Amino acid sequence: MKLDLGQAWNTALELMNANRDVILVIAGVFLFLPGLAQALLMPGMNEMAADPENIDAVMAELQALYTEYWWVFVLVAIINTLGTLTLLTLLTDRQRPTVAEALKASGMGILSYIAVQILLILGVSLALGIPVGLAFASGSTALIVIAVIAAIVVGFYLMAKFALVTPVIAIDKILNPLAVLKRSWTLTKGNSIRVFAFLFLLILGMGIVFMVVQGVLAIVFAIIGGEVETIGMAIISSIGGAIFAVVFLAALAGVHRQLSGAAHENISETFD
Repeated sequence: MKLDLGQAWNTALELMNANRDVILVIAGVFLFLPGLAQALLMPGMNEMAADPENIDAVMAELQALYTEYWWVFVLVAIINTLGTLTLLTLLTDRQRPTVAEALKASGMGILSYIAVQILLILGVSLALGIPVGLAFASGSTALIVIAVIAAIVVGFYLMAKFALVTPVIAIDKILNPLAVLKRSWTLTKGNSIRVFAFLFLLILGMGIVFMVVQGVLAIVFAIIGGEVETIGMAIISSIGGAIFAVVFLAALAGVHRQLSGAAHENISETFD
């Protein structure tokens, strides 16, 4: 089955429109609030990231920040993962689970999600890192350029092939990490370029919109200054992150539904 980008996007819009109330609750609790707490606990991150003049000093400060607040990043990542899996479950499960049931099912998928991410990081690092490392070790400029270009192409290809691991866990209820990877690879077979193009255009489009909105609001808050600026920018950043996550997840659900050949039904009835 060839992926129809328009149909995938329409499905994503239907999913979001049909479940606005649920999305607001779950996204607010599991995406917006943790992001806001992290931004307020570590307000220096934005200032450091915005200082490109001394990248070494910035990286050193960021490393110190991560070392001191590692537990915050771990906690936020776990909460975000739970919210991500729960959102996908509630958006797509035709058995109409309650929020509590969706949370329970998603809790079972967290370890699987973590294992899948570890396998992907290790696998991609070995697959791309070794050839690039050997190229640099050879000292040949031509080999280095070829290796880097090949690594970028292969990296994008693998991103497309494994883009559906989260929907596979949340929607297909597959928990075996290797089976999750295999399922995503199978679903995207013959559609890798379309999947990559769809997600790339989505990320690019939303990124431009958020940059414009955040840039305008940053000017407004900068005029006010003080705590209002810090809190205001933290709120805007957290809202933008939550919106991005919801739209991206709905898009993944739309792609998964189409490529998995799921029978079409009236999505709006999911939470009637």
